[in-house]
Amino acid sequence: METVAIYYIPAIISAAATAFFTIISAGLVHRMNKKLKTQDERETKEETERVGKEQQRQDEHDAIVNGLQALLRNELIDAYHHYEEKGELPIYAMENIQKMYDAYHNLGGNGTITKLYNKLQKLPQGKEVDRE
Repeated sequence: METVAIYYIPAIISAAATAFFTIISAGLVHRMNKKLKTQDERETKEETERVGKEQQRQDEHDAIVNGLQALLRNELIDAYHHYEEKGELPIYAMENIQKMYDAYHNLGGNGTITKLYNKLQKLPQGKEVDRE
């Protein structure tokens, strides 16, 4: 019986070592997976926050562009009514109107203001001193 026991001892030790290393490996894999999951969750949260901040900046930019466009549109309409009523357009006013129109157009302005702008360009040139 001793020879049978001696024969099984290496197999038992081998099986025990395999079981031990399997348990240790499984524990390490579990810990690594847990760390990776935590890291993935943190990175996902950071990415979500970054995208949210980027969207907020884009929304603010759009609001500024739209607001500026509305102000320019209003100024151009007011200029149109003012100088059409006068029947003339001083050169200094035309230069300012040109700059406002270019900015308005570059901000994505529409064709309605282009029509008013074209009508303003056709007005006769007025006196330089008139600054109403």
